[in-house]
Amino acid sequence: MSGGGAEARVSVLYGRGIRSGGPEALHQLVHELRREGVAASLVPHPRTIGRPRVVEYEGYDAPELAMSNDNPHDVIIAPEVYLPELLRFKRARRLCWWLSIDNSPAFRAERYLEDLKNGLADWPRARELRSLAWLTTRELSQWRPRLHALGHLSQSHYARAYLRRRLGVDSMIVSDYISDAEARIRCGEQAEDRGGLRISYNPAKGARLVNQVRRRAGLDAVWVPIAGMSPDQVRTNLAQSAVYLDLGPHPGKDRIPREAALAGAVVVVARRGSACHDADVPLPDPFRIPVANSLADRTVDVLGLALRNHESALLEQEPYRNHIIGQRAAFNREVKNLAKMILDGGASG
Repeated sequence: MSGGGAEARVSVLYGRGIRSGGPEALHQLVHELRREGVAASLVPHPRTIGRPRVVEYEGYDAPELAMSNDNPHDVIIAPEVYLPELLRFKRARRLCWWLSIDNSPAFRAERYLEDLKNGLADWPRARELRSLAWLTTRELSQWRPRLHALGHLSQSHYARAYLRRRLGVDSMIVSDYISDAEARIRCGEQAEDRGGLRISYNPAKGARLVNQVRRRAGLDAVWVPIAGMSPDQVRTNLAQSAVYLDLGPHPGKDRIPREAALAGAVVVVARRGSACHDADVPLPDPFRIPVANSLADRTVDVLGLALRNHESALLEQEPYRNHIIGQRAAFNREVKNLAKMILDGGASG
């Protein structure tokens, strides 16, 4: 749409009542688009309509519409997990926001197979290898022309590079940010009991590898799984941890490692997904463990150094924390460019 046409209305499909990085990023997108003069609203996915909205997201200017309109002057934005729903629209301009690669219907199977081949998958399912391989080939061959008809946004440089390599499409970077970064830093600075040997981790990611490290580490450490906690409990636990360990896949720019860094924990990750890209996870190389047969042993070494020299390791990671703090300003610039593209009629699909 350009000059004199109907106002561009933007609908952003999201999961109502889901408290995680993806839904919050969708709130952030609507909030910032509205600041730029775009008539943007959230639209709950049909499977989530009956859920209450997340209280913690009430600070965003992100009103809801009951449904998206499929008209030429409308724009539909959906995260990659809702690709099938996005592809059902025929007349509106459609944008897929790739908040992850590994969790997307288009690439989930091939990413799982890759992890399985490299011994990184948490739950190996060897009996499904044949069906997964068939599913991956069939999905991509069927979806490729339909994906080419969409516009694409990438939350990470990992996603952008993957889309270019696998689909031959270019995408605009639209990232996200930690909404209360400065407050999280203050919380970390004020923590009274950080615990010299307290290591936190996400048991939903890389659990098998973390268990290997725990068995080999020989550390008299307290291992704290970040699971089943309220947002305040997560914040408190990270502020009391000396190290946050993440050996799982990085399907996008994950939130918990960033929250851990702001809370004053030393972040140690496996070099997987977005953690392979300096622009996404600009940690110093020693804290990004290469994926190899020696991953567990090298992780043990890095953990030992981080625990013995916590202040020195924190100082090394200061540029990473500064990068996280600067993500809000970067997001504002990115959405400003997106809003201009939408208002000028440049959105594909």
